[in-house]
Amino acid sequence: MKILQGSFWQHLFFPQIGGRVRQQQRPLQQKWIPLGAWFYYCLYAWPTRRLAALIMLIILPAAGIFLLGIDLAAIRLIFALTATIFAAIVVGALMRPQVSLTATYPIRVERGEKFKIGYTLHNSSKRTLFDLSAGTIRHPSLIDVQLHSATTPTLIPNETQHLEAWGLATIRGYYRLPPLRYDSDFPSGLWRWGRTNWQERRLAVYPSYTRLVSLSIPAGARNRQDIDSARQITRSALEFHGCREYRAGDSLKHLHARSSARLGTPVIREFQAEGHGRTAVLIDTWERSSRLKLLPDRIVEASLSLAAAVTEHLASSDRTVELLVAGPGVHRFISAGKIGFLEDVLDILAAVEPTTHDTLPKLAPILIREIQQIESVCLILGRWDETRANFIKELTAHGIGIKAILVTNSPHKVAALPHHVIQLSCQSVRRGEVRAL
Repeated sequence: MKILQGSFWQHLFFPQIGGRVRQQQRPLQQKWIPLGAWFYYCLYAWPTRRLAALIMLIILPAAGIFLLGIDLAAIRLIFALTATIFAAIVVGALMRPQVSLTATYPIRVERGEKFKIGYTLHNSSKRTLFDLSAGTIRHPSLIDVQLHSATTPTLIPNETQHLEAWGLATIRGYYRLPPLRYDSDFPSGLWRWGRTNWQERRLAVYPSYTRLVSLSIPAGARNRQDIDSARQITRSALEFHGCREYRAGDSLKHLHARSSARLGTPVIREFQAEGHGRTAVLIDTWERSSRLKLLPDRIVEASLSLAAAVTEHLASSDRTVELLVAGPGVHRFISAGKIGFLEDVLDILAAVEPTTHDTLPKLAPILIREIQQIESVCLILGRWDETRANFIKELTAHGIGIKAILVTNSPHKVAALPHHVIQLSCQSVRRGEVRAL
C-alpha cells in the first residue's frame, strides 16, 4: 500500500524498536512482529518492576478472591490500589523530566567482547531531577545483544553528567539498536515518564577471530615474473586506470557518475594497482541444514572467523585483496590500493547470512572472469564434494596459487581429501588454536 510508504505511517506500523537487520525478512516477522512492536515498547518504556509485582502479587489475587465470592471486601482493596496507580501516573506526568541526552557507542564490535556506552545528560529545566535513567529500552534480541542502562540519583539545574554503561553482543550480525530513551520513576516508583529519540542507530558485530602469526599462500606459476615486475612499478601508483561496467558485488564507492549518467547503467572506476598481486578470498556459507535453528551454524561462523583473520594478515602486506562471499546476495570487495580497508571487510562479514543452497555456482563465475588479474586464491570451504574438487582443479589449470581450507564439525579426517587441502575443526577455530596457515 502506498499509504504505508511515508515516514509517518512507516513509524506508526513498523516502529524501530531494534532487531537484526536481514536482507530477506522472514514471513513471520512481516506479519505479526510489527503489531507486537508497540506492545514491547510500552512494556519496557513505562511500567516498572514494582508495578508488575504489585499487580501480580496483590491485585490479581485479590480480584480472584472477589470473583470466587470468598471475600467481597476485596473489591475495596482493588479499587484503592488501582486509584493509587492512576494517581502515581498523573503525578509522574506532571513531574516529567526535561533533559537533553546524547549517546556514544562503537559502530562495530567484535563478537563476545564487551563495549562501553557513554551517556551525556544535561538538565535544561529549573528544578532538580531525581532517579534519572538513560537507555532503558532493552534490545528485543535479549540473548544476541545486551545493552545496559545507566542511572543517576540527582541532576540539578544546568548540570551535565557523563554516565557509562556496557554492552555485549554474543551473536554475529548487523543490528538495529533500540531507540534512545531517558526516563524517571520519581516520585512513586511505579511508572516511568520520559522521552524517546527514534533516530535509527545500528551496530555491526563482526566475527571474533584470532590473529595469525604467519600465512603462506602460494603465488602460482602463471606470469609470476610479469606480476612481480608490474608490482614494483605500480606499488605506489594508485592512479585512475579506466572504467568498466558494474559487476555484482562491486563497491559503489568507485561509481563513475558521469559515465553512469551518460550510458544509463552503472560504471565502475578501476585503478592502476588492481590486478597486480591480487589475492582473492572466497568463503563458503552453505549451512548444513535448512531447518529453523536457534543458534548460528558453527561451520559458517568458523569460516567467517578464518576469513577475518586471513584478511587482516593480508591487509598488512602490499597485496590487493578481493573478498567474495554470498549470503544471500553476492558481496564483493576489492581493496584497490585502499589503506585501512579491514573495517570495510569486517562490516561485510558482519552482514553475511548463511544460505540454504550452494553459493559456489554464484561465486565461481565471478572469480573466473577476473582470473587473469588474480595471482592467488584462498578458499575457505564448509564441505567437500565433487563440485569443490573440480573448482580447485580449474583454478590450478589457470596457474593460480591456491590455499584451500576445509572447516568441519568433526576433527576426524574427511575421506578422499587431497593432501593440499587443510582441514580444521570449528572447535579449534573457536578456541583460537589456529595461529598459522
